[in-house]
Amino acid sequence: MSSEEELREEVFNLLWVFNGLTYSDIVEMSPQDRQWLRKRAGREMRKELKGKVTIWG
Repeated sequence: MSSEEELREEVFNLLWVFNGLTYSDIVEMSPQDRQWLRKRAGREMRKELKGKVTIWG
C-alpha cells in the first residue's frame, strides 16, 4: 500500500469516527449521502484542525 493510499484510508477512518458513524452505516448509505458526508466531514475537520496541523501537499 502506498503512503497516499494509507493516508486516504486513515482520513476515511477519521471521517466516520468524527461523525459517530460505524462502517456499516457508511456502507449502507447511498453514493450521494456518502459524498455529502465526505464534504461535510472534511469541512468540520478543517475547522477543528485549523492552526494545529500543517498538511503538505
